[in-house]
Amino acid sequence: MPLGKRADCKNAKYAGIWPSRCANVCDGIQEAFQVGFDFVAVSLNHEKLGTGVPGPHTCIRSDLDLQSQSWTSQVVGIASAASGPAGGEDCMGAGGHECGGESRRSELSAVLEKEFGWASYLGLQAVILPSVASQSEEEMPLVAQAVSQAMMSKTFLQVWVQVPVALDRGEHGRNYDKWHCIRALSNYHQQVRLALVLGEDLPEPSDLDVWTGEPVRSAIVPVSAFKFNAKGYPTLPKGHQNFLRRLFRMGVQVIVRDDALGHRLGADAIKSAQDPENNPLRVYWEYLSFLFRGMEQPTENEAAELDYRDYLQSPLQPLQDHLESATYEVFERDQTKYTTYEEAVYRALLDKFPGGASGGRTPVLMVVGAGRGPLVLASLRASKRAKVGIKVYAVEKNPNAYITLLHLHQKEKWGDTVTIVHQDMRHWNTTERADIMVSELLGSFGDNELSPECLDGAQRFLAEDGVSIPQSYTSYLAPISTSKLHEEIRNLKELKLMETPYVVKLFAHTLLAENQEVFRFDHPNRAEVVDNERFRTLHFERPAGSGPGILHGFAGYFESVLYKDVLLSIRPETHTPNMFSWFPIFFPLARPVYLGCADDGGGRISVHVWRRSARHKVWYEYALASPEVHPLVNPEGRSYAAEL
Repeated sequence: MPLGKRADCKNAKYAGIWPSRCANVCDGIQEAFQVGFDFVAVSLNHEKLGTGVPGPHTCIRSDLDLQSQSWTSQVVGIASAASGPAGGEDCMGAGGHECGGESRRSELSAVLEKEFGWASYLGLQAVILPSVASQSEEEMPLVAQAVSQAMMSKTFLQVWVQVPVALDRGEHGRNYDKWHCIRALSNYHQQVRLALVLGEDLPEPSDLDVWTGEPVRSAIVPVSAFKFNAKGYPTLPKGHQNFLRRLFRMGVQVIVRDDALGHRLGADAIKSAQDPENNPLRVYWEYLSFLFRGMEQPTENEAAELDYRDYLQSPLQPLQDHLESATYEVFERDQTKYTTYEEAVYRALLDKFPGGASGGRTPVLMVVGAGRGPLVLASLRASKRAKVGIKVYAVEKNPNAYITLLHLHQKEKWGDTVTIVHQDMRHWNTTERADIMVSELLGSFGDNELSPECLDGAQRFLAEDGVSIPQSYTSYLAPISTSKLHEEIRNLKELKLMETPYVVKLFAHTLLAENQEVFRFDHPNRAEVVDNERFRTLHFERPAGSGPGILHGFAGYFESVLYKDVLLSIRPETHTPNMFSWFPIFFPLARPVYLGCADDGGGRISVHVWRRSARHKVWYEYALASPEVHPLVNPEGRSYAAEL
């Protein structure tokens, strides 16, 4: 039974139960369903041995216990080494040896290989591995090798690695390093997922951020982590509640693990069916449902962005390509952007013409790159507010958008107030000079859609004391961890696509350090020699006390001064509220980079960034300089460039 109805949390609405005992998996599933849970985590081994089958397979569960569809959709397997006292089912390894001590280290790989094979045979969606906290450093390569081998032949089987969320930073670092060992040795396979174990105590929220960039598939909450309120119902501490809400939004499924009740799931299916409300597991499902249903609903903008979360898009190339009407329409829905532009034009008109137009001359405003006309409409509204009449030139090179502008001109009855010009702003010749020149040529990184080149070409018809809106824009970069995007890009399997920057609504990611300024452009550019090439080396310092992590690339943002203190920004610190026209841009690294603890020398990340140009194109190059030195990405624009 789903915890609630939400479109933004994906499969998080389905919760599971990990019972202390479950001898009959069929009856156990029936009881779990009656209580509310949607799937059951059970050991791949049966607690009753001696089935008469000799050899190392005497404790393997029979596939005849369930129909194949039930195995696939209602059961998650638990590897034998993941059971034991907490799981309630002692296990035996190959040859009847206990899964411990020196024998365990020598046979662990073989046991896991057999169980992965059996899980794949059953068609299970996933197998839960032992907690990394129970594994020694010497055992981790054996586990990783078994996982890697399983991933080579069992395409659809996921492996969920249990990692306890530790309060102690030293313990957290050790657990993370063991998780990273499995991930790295299995070549960051997309079927290797994380099962976070939430104990009775959690660290500060900032110390939990590292997990939002990892491939978390489930959160295991032991019964012992719950506290009882005055009415006798189980609850979780505030820190647990807030973290679970974050995980819910990431689509993470919660598994309640019975490590305290000792309830034997499926032992009395008839009683459970007759009185499910008094089942001791029911109150835990109800509490999860309460948490899930109590989350704030996404805002209108957030709901519209759901399908774009972590969805890679190539940046627009409006100079090279003629945008489609539907693309213009999407951007025109962003009313915040156009009201901000309107405010900038309004203030510029008041400053330049405080008493209205003087000397019998009507002020000239040019919209360069007019598209379908939203900036023309915004400028006319500003003119009306400022009580300053203006003459508008709408310059647009897209022949199709030009036709739309002609229709809009007729519809709005602009008459001589607005002149539509079908020209590339860089090549249009006119004797008219603009008092104000307005453009919306900004990309997610500020200059990546060639705003500098376009406005430099157009500024020849800006009056000596003319104002450009925007007046300036600055790009910013921040190092991030995002397993989701790394997997998506790596699956593309082409160098060209692995060196391309992507526009993306970042969601499942962790910022590793504060963003820093990269490139700035000012307009009009009055330099004697105009040069829009740039170079910058950035040194990022991770916060003191930061544990280990993984660097996957860099997130890019921009901040633009439209006019004086009127800002337009997607930089996190100054993001324009309710604006959705731009998502951040992601500059990927071809391979993940391990970062040690910040206090142990793993705190600095350095990167070189270039903006380069040739006669027909502009492109970025970048190279990691610390903690590792990487080859140059996209040299000479071999994989990606914006065409002039």
